[in-house]
Amino acid sequence: MVTTSAQWFGVTYKEDAPAVQKQLNDLIAQGAYSTNLWGA
Repeated sequence: MVTTSAQWFGVTYKEDAPAVQKQLNDLIAQGAYSTNLWGA
């Protein structure tokens, strides 16, 4: 098991996508993730 203090979020319904996209964009802006998440 891997433990983390990070908040988990995911997309269960298509209506969830905008909120998850905002969370990812916020994490990118904070420097937690690269702007190129998929390596392409």
